[in-house]
Amino acid sequence: MTTTCPDSNADYSGMDFSCETYVQRQIVYCHYPFWRVQDFTDQGVTAEQRDDLILRIEKRWEISDIPFKLPRLKNQNADQGGGGQPVTRPESK
Repeated sequence: MTTTCPDSNADYSGMDFSCETYVQRQIVYCHYPFWRVQDFTDQGVTAEQRDDLILRIEKRWEISDIPFKLPRLKNQNADQGGGGQPVTRPESK
């Protein structure tokens, strides 16, 4: 997570992702608003992959002990994901 582009292959262990999101929370916090709106298709990351990653980050952040919410850009609605497209959360099984 040392890059400003989300990894297109974020299918590694969920535990690794959870730990890295927490350990790298300053980087995640700083880049999160950018990741939500940036189009990474020219770097091999589809909008669907980006939105899935954003949802995973948000879910991990919600269950952490980090005492503040993820930042939003002024024009970002909490109900919308990257590119202004609505992001729906998958139902829990």
